[in-house]
Order: sequence, then structure tokens, then C-alpha cells
Amino acid sequence: MALIGTIRKNTWILVGMLGFGLVALVIMFAINDSNINLFGNPNAMGTIAGEPIDAQAFNQKTQDLYGGQGDFLANRENMWNYYVQQVLVEKEAAKIGLAVGDDELNELQFGSDNMISPIIRQRFSDPNTRQLDRQRLESIRGAIQSQTLEAQDIKYWRQQEELVELTSLQSKMDALVTKAVYTPTWMAEQTYQDQNQRVDFDYVLVPFDQIDDAGIEVTDADISSYINANKAAFTNEQPTRSVEYITFSVSPTGRDSMQLRNEVRSMIADLRSNDNDSLFAVQNGGAADAKYFTRDELRSHPMRDTLFDVSAGSVFGPYIDGNTYKAVKVMDYRTVADSVKSRHILRPLDKTSQEAFNNSYFAEKARLDSLIIELEAGRAVFDTLAAQLGTDGTRSTGGDLGYAGQGGMVKPFNDLIFFQAEKGEYYTVLTEFGLHLVQVTGTKGASQGVRLADISKLIVPSETTEDSIRNLAQDFIDDAYAANQTLREAAIAANMNVQTSPGFERNDYNVQGIGTGQTSRDLVRWAYGEDGDVSVGDIAPEVYAYASTVGYYTDKFVVSGLASIRPKGLAKAANVKNDVMPLVKNEKKAEKLASVKRDSLAGIASQYDEASVQSVQGAAFAAPNAFVPGLGAEPKVLAAVFSTKQGEISEPIVGNSGIYFVKPTYLPAAPAAPNAADNKKSMTQQTRGGMSGLLYNAMRKAADIDDARHKFF
Repeated sequence: MALIGTIRKNTWILVGMLGFGLVALVIMFAINDSNINLFGNPNAMGTIAGEPIDAQAFNQKTQDLYGGQGDFLANRENMWNYYVQQVLVEKEAAKIGLAVGDDELNELQFGSDNMISPIIRQRFSDPNTRQLDRQRLESIRGAIQSQTLEAQDIKYWRQQEELVELTSLQSKMDALVTKAVYTPTWMAEQTYQDQNQRVDFDYVLVPFDQIDDAGIEVTDADISSYINANKAAFTNEQPTRSVEYITFSVSPTGRDSMQLRNEVRSMIADLRSNDNDSLFAVQNGGAADAKYFTRDELRSHPMRDTLFDVSAGSVFGPYIDGNTYKAVKVMDYRTVADSVKSRHILRPLDKTSQEAFNNSYFAEKARLDSLIIELEAGRAVFDTLAAQLGTDGTRSTGGDLGYAGQGGMVKPFNDLIFFQAEKGEYYTVLTEFGLHLVQVTGTKGASQGVRLADISKLIVPSETTEDSIRNLAQDFIDDAYAANQTLREAAIAANMNVQTSPGFERNDYNVQGIGTGQTSRDLVRWAYGEDGDVSVGDIAPEVYAYASTVGYYTDKFVVSGLASIRPKGLAKAANVKNDVMPLVKNEKKAEKLASVKRDSLAGIASQYDEASVQSVQGAAFAAPNAFVPGLGAEPKVLAAVFSTKQGEISEPIVGNSGIYFVKPTYLPAAPAAPNAADNKKSMTQQTRGGMSGLLYNAMRKAADIDDARHKFF
């Protein structure tokens, strides 16, 4: 009773203890659940130099800019990089007093040619004339001032305005740095000598597999020593992981092929009798348009000779063309000019919105139709109208486009003048440049052309075939789990080939050697334990399906296992042991060859079945990518050639393809630079050209960036 009385008198202690226990419990759950964020923004997908990035704002901005078009994974990646650039550049610019004022921003968007932003110039130039489309820009400017710009266009313009400002700030910062770039005279002279000194040499290549592995032992100490000697190659700026994987390829069976052939055969009667050949062809995997093909253009067509010797309406097939079954119908014959001379009057259209485009199209169509009436009645002259109303470079020459060969114009214009228009008649045609009034004024040459419609079926695996391969992959996983095996152990038991991917980062969606896209993103998420802990040696429970880049079908299934975990910084031996082991072994093989007598290259080559003496002439020390004619990229070989005395045989060199012995046969003195001033100027310009990227990368490397996109994507 005394205890109860004491507790009653000190109730606050009990309440405090209960409160502390509750808080501790919640914190425990928060620690164990990465999706709970008690003290920050649960919607934060990271911070950039202290600036939080809100996931909802990020997604909205991505939607506003891309509108759901293109690769959504690439769009997210581009948007993140944009956020990083924007934050870092704006913060750095603020520190040194750089800014873009309102008047300057207006000039960058609507000002004179020498002030206009490269962003505006790129997006608002006529692709045909490469001239800035001032009419379109002024139309947008007016809509902004009158507040009649559509909501979606307002969002797009604001995003663009941000980019214009950011680009200007970056340009100002780049200018500050590039103006300080200087090339010393000695460097210019040395670079010239490195690029122009040439050497002839003989060599012997001993392939790695020609050297017996017996007696070669690689210890953990050897691996650690190799890593320390090659720190740059084994230091990660960001944590990475890699996977081992087995590919189960999916190919069509003979039964799949026959079924597809029969499907094409079953459609031939409809192709022969259908009144709308073009629509029927497109609906059934084929193609048909206004083009007439000449015999030369069809020289690779399997049915070329037959197509010009039958009557219109004839149908042939099924036949194999590449990896498809096809049937083709001869729709018509026509004599096609080799080249056509034409003239036009181009009227641009307002592309600021769909409504504006439609209104401008109907207005310009009515204008051009009225001009045709005047021209046909003889009350107007084409040259005069072109000078008055034309909007491209041909207005000064009466709209004359001269002679053009097949494919020399954009397709709608090309199809009109070659396959539809009659000489002297007037037509209108819509292209990406606007609405044209067109007249064919001359032709040269003539060839017989044939218009075709075809139907096709890509020769792909059936769903039954795909399912059978998927089941094989799943059975492999199940058997490995049942036997408690790693992927490599299970592969050895099944006599299957295992490959290892390069390292990838936590937010990547491309696994080199396997593929890119959402499937690889799912694989990366598994490798990083987004759905549960994962350790080196674990096998992913899921079979990853990869679609073919041609056609809608799965062309491979991938079974993967976690191969390595490499934290930021210098790799630990245990994490890269499988990668380093063969490299160290090659070094030890070279050590074995150090005792080989080097009286002559021929004597060295005679000891190995696949080795012989080869020669190289005119190799340069500073060859691009250390490329050696006949050898490929072998930087260590090049370095050894220039550091070995003429006539002497080098120590064994571990190259990319094997172990080399080299003997310089002609090593002249380095040539003197003929014009140091010009070399200095050229090197300075070249260095300045890459300075923008170097500056930004340095800023990014120095910044504190917490990238937590993996929690959302």
C-alpha cells in the first residue's frame, strides 16, 4: 500500500516514463522503417548543397516539361541533373555577385540577334533556313503581354525562362574561368613532340592462355597490393554494386515461324480484294504510301524482278524479307522523273498552341486557295506573289527551288512533286515548315516506278515459347535455392556461362551488358536491397524479362545474383577479388617470362604456338586513345616502346591482349615545334573549349548531394 501511495503522489514520474517509452518505441519503428521520417519532410527526395528537393514538385516539373513524352526514366534523370545544375550554379553565382536582371532576361528571350539566348535560338529557328523565327517569337511575346497564353504553354515558358537564366549564369562563370587559361611554351613544345615523334618497332605478343597457370598462386595480400598500386582504377566516387547473371535467350521455333507464315498467307485474299490498300497494309504490319519505287530503289527487294513484269493488282507471298514474312501487292505503275524543278510560296503557321495552329492553318489555306484562283485566271504572277508573301530564302528568286532529286525534299513535299503533281498546276501541301503553295516547273529523266502495298509479320517467338524459356529460368532459381547454391555454383553445376556486370549506382536504370529501362531499374533496386536485405552471393528471386528493341516480344530472360558491394572510396580486396584475380595472375605470368632469354624476338616467339614477330611503322606516343595500328588500344606498350633504347628488347609488358616484348627499330630525335605561338594558341582554345564541363564537374564533386531518389522510383 505504501508503494501505491508513493506512486499516486508522484504520478508525473509514471506519465514521464510511459511517455519516454512511447517515444522510444516510435523511434525504434522509425529507425527500422526507412519510409518514416519524423523530423524531416517525408516527401524529400534528397538535398543539393543544403537545398531540399520535394518529390511532388519534382514530378510536377517533369510532367510540365516533358508532358509524358519520351523515356520517363531518362526524363527523371535529366530533371535531377537539371536540379543539381540549377542549385549549384545559382549558389556559386550568388557568392561571386553574378546575376541576370529582368531587362537582361527579356533581351535573352526577345532581344537582338547578338543577345538572344542559345536556348531560344535552338528552339525557335526555322530548321530549313536556320534563321530565327521572329514572327513566332513576337506572337508568343504578345500572348504573354496580353495574358492570353494557354496554361500549359505558360508552364512550359516558365521552365524555359529558368533554363535561359541558368544558361546565362553558367556562361558568365565559364567566361571568368576560361579567360584565366594559359598554356606555357614548354608545354606546347612537349605536346607537339609527343604528337609528332614517330617510332618503328617489332614486337611479340604472347597470349595469356599460352602461359601455364601451374605454380601461379594469388593471395589476398597480392590482391591488396594490386589495388593499392592502381588506386585510381579501384576508387569509387559513389558506392556501386554489381551482379552476376545468366542469360536465357528466347528465339522463335520452327513451329512459331510456320504459324506466322500461315497468318500472312491467310490475309492474301483480303489484300488482293481490299479497296483501301493503304489502310489494310498499315493495319496488318505493313506499309503503303504515295511513293513509286524505281527498279534501282528496289535492288535489294526479294521480288524486284517480278514486280515490274506483272499487272497492277497482282499479289505475291508469303516470302521472307530479313526477319519478317511478307506479302506484297502491286498497286499501280507510273513514269517517275529522276529530278523535278519546282517553286513555292511558304507560309509559316502559329505553333504556340493547337488552337492557334488550327486557326493559322485555315487562314493560310484560304489565302493560298485564293492565290491559286488568281494565278489560274492570269490576274497574278507567281514571282511577284513569292516576293510579297514568301517567308524563306527563295522569296528573292520568285520561290524557285531549282531541281531536286528523289528524297531531296521533306516527304510530303517530295511525294507531291514527284508522284502527284502535274507540271504547271498549282497545289498546297503541309510540311513541318508550314503551308506551301507549289508548282512543278520542269522535270529531267524518267524511270518506270511501281507503287506497292505490303503486309508483314515479324518472325518472333510465340507466347508459348516465351513461357517455356521463362519456366526454365525460374526452375534454375528454384533448384539453386533448394541446393543452397550461389548463382556461380549453380551455373557451374548446370554447365552454364556466367557474366558479371560493371558496377552501377543506386539510382541507375542501366545495367551494362544486360539492358536499360524499367526492368533494369527493378534489378538495381533488388541489388541495393530496396525490398529487403541482400548479401553478396544471394540470387534474385525474380526472373527479369527484357523486351526486344524491334517488335513487342521478350527476347531474353535474366537470372541474377549479387556479385559485389563496393562502398565509396578505395575498394576492399574482398569486394573486388573476382575482378582483380585474373589481373594479378597476368602480372605473375609476366614475372615468369622475365627469365626468358631475350637474345632475339624470334627466339621468344619460337617458344609459343601462337606467337610471332610483327612490325609497326610510324607509331606516335600521343596517339588518340593510345591506339597502335595492328594492336588496338595498348597504352603500356606505347610507353614501353618510347622508353626502350633502339635495338634493345624490353622487359615483358602486361597489355590488354597478352604479354608483349617490344624492340624499337627506328627511334629518331623528337622534332622541334615549328611555331610555338600557334601551338600555344591552339592548345589554349582546346582547353577552354572543355572548361565548362570541367568547372561544373568540380562544383558537383565538391558539393554535398544527398540523392534519395531510390525511395520514390
